[in-house]
Amino acid sequence: MDKFALIDINKFLNLFIKLLLVAYGLLALCPVTNADSLDYHIGVAIEILNQGKMPASLGWFHGRLAGSGEVLNALGLAIGAEQFGSLLQFSGLLGIYGILAFYSFLEKDLANDGSVWREIIIIAFLSSPVLVFLVSSSKPQLLQVGMTSFAVVLLLEIISKAKTDKNKLSIFILICILIMSTTQAKFSFFLSAFLIGLCSLILLGSIRLYIYGVLIGIFFLILIIFPSVFWKIKNFDSSMIDAILAPLPGPWPGVRSFESVLRNYRDSTLDFPLSLLIPNTFEVVTTIIGSG
Repeated sequence: MDKFALIDINKFLNLFIKLLLVAYGLLALCPVTNADSLDYHIGVAIEILNQGKMPASLGWFHGRLAGSGEVLNALGLAIGAEQFGSLLQFSGLLGIYGILAFYSFLEKDLANDGSVWREIIIIAFLSSPVLVFLVSSSKPQLLQVGMTSFAVVLLLEIISKAKTDKNKLSIFILICILIMSTTQAKFSFFLSAFLIGLCSLILLGSIRLYIYGVLIGIFFLILIIFPSVFWKIKNFDSSMIDAILAPLPGPWPGVRSFESVLRNYRDSTLDFPLSLLIPNTFEVVTTIIGSG
C-alpha cells in the first residue's frame, strides 16, 4: 500500500513540476513590462540597432551597466521578437531544472531510490517567488545563473569522473568559457566566476596542469574579457584596473554617487537575511527567494 501511495505522490509532484514549467514558459512569452528591462535592457538593445554599435553615452549611467545580454536582446528585437530576452531567461531556468532533475550529485541517485526528495528540491526551487520577476524580464540573470550552475557541475566532474589530464583540461576550458562569458553579461558575476575558476584550477591536481590551466585562463581572459576592458578605456577615459574592477569606470561626475545608490538600494526594510525570505510588503513579494 505504501509503495502505491509513493508512486501516486511521485506522479502528483512530477505533474506539479511540469505545470510550473509550462506556467513559466507562458510568462516568458508575455510582453516585457519590467521597468529595469524597458529602461536599459531593452533601451540599450534599441540603441545598438539604431547606432550599429554598443552605445557609449556618458550620462546614461544605467545604460553603461549593459553587457552582452543586451546584445542578445538586440538580436531578438532585430527579428521582431520582443520576448527573446525573457525566453533566454526561461532557457536558463530549464537548464537549472535539468541539473536538479537529472544530475547525480551523490553516488546513490535520489531519482532511483524510491524517494521524492529530488522532486521536493525541484519544487522548492521552482516555487521561489523571485523567478516570476526574473523569467518575465529581459534582465540577463537566469541564463547566466544556469551557465555558472553548469560550470559547478563540470567542477564536480573534475573531482569525481575526470581521470586523465586531457579530460581535466577539456573540462577546465569549458568552465573558463562559461564563467568568463557570464561576467560580460553582468558585472556581479565576477565574484562567482572567480571562485569557480579558482576551485577548478586547484582541482586540476598537478603542477604541470596548474601551468596549463593558468595559460588557458589567460588566453580566455584576453579573448573574452579584455575586448570590453579596452572599449571602456577608450570610451570612458578609464584606467585598466578601473575598467576591470569598477562597474562604471571613468572619472565622470555623479558616477560614484550612482554606484553608492545601487549598492545601498534595498527593496525591503527587513535586515539580511530576512529580506531574502520574507516580504515586508505585498509589492516586493517577487523579489525574495522564499523559504523553499
